[in-house]
Amino acid sequence: MPGMMRFVLTIMISLMLTSCNRAADLVLVSKGHSAYTIIIPAEATANEKKAAGILQQYIQQLSGLRLPIQPESVSATSKSPSIYVGNTEKAQSFQVGSVNGEGYLLTRQDNNLVLYGRHGQGVVYAVYAFIEKYFHLFKGAGEPVFITPVRDLVVTGFTPAISNPAFIYRQAYFPASQDAEYLSWHKLQQFEDLWGIWGHSYFKLVDSAIYFKTHPEYFSAIDSIRQPVQLCMSNEKVVEIAIAALKKRMEKFPDAEYWSVSANDNINYCTCEKCRAIQKEEGSASGAHLRFVNRIAAA
Repeated sequence: MPGMMRFVLTIMISLMLTSCNRAADLVLVSKGHSAYTIIIPAEATANEKKAAGILQQYIQQLSGLRLPIQPESVSATSKSPSIYVGNTEKAQSFQVGSVNGEGYLLTRQDNNLVLYGRHGQGVVYAVYAFIEKYFHLFKGAGEPVFITPVRDLVVTGFTPAISNPAFIYRQAYFPASQDAEYLSWHKLQQFEDLWGIWGHSYFKLVDSAIYFKTHPEYFSAIDSIRQPVQLCMSNEKVVEIAIAALKKRMEKFPDAEYWSVSANDNINYCTCEKCRAIQKEEGSASGAHLRFVNRIAAA
């Protein structure tokens, strides 16, 4: 008798778990129809709009149905289920404080899904993580995502998750780093993702192709001959142009955290009279460069 009771109890628990799992399924698309809308913040950032578009694209490629994207303010009174993407008011009712840097949160409330990213590309990472886990898709290096269309698009076994990056900076420097979607899918970065300007940047600020013919004095004097190899860092006009160029770039890329102001990749530093005087005062050939950088930083 006890053995029979254990058997019956096991069957009951199994049925209950199966029932719970079925209740947890979210039918995003069924036979070409969906009650779902993709919701973004009323004042969505570029990355939030991008993330919503990625989700919309993959749902359409899988099911053939293009879900509408609406700002949260428009959908506030709707009772239809939604997928909330980004820093929405809905997301704020969850533990978003546990998300750091470019981390993300995947969670659920009733039939609503919340895909939240705190900073930078976090929301894009959230969408790709959701797509990979629940749509069972994968992006390999240098190859497209292989998609098999489905009649019904169902999210099964959804589990809330918070993922924070172990490293703030995750540069990938190999051939696949030229595949933008591969990087975002796998939460990797290019230099430019956090760096507004990366690397040897003199001519990114004062372009020799623009200025050398008309203003050779902006560039290095090598054996008294001006050459477009480095900047003349003691020239006041060069400082002004560099500051203006950097401000313009900062306005264009407000999410960038790092800005490189660094010499070009050669040793042909300027030896004009003013630059030599600074180098003598500072006791190093880098003296003029450091004064140049500090003046830009102060501005």
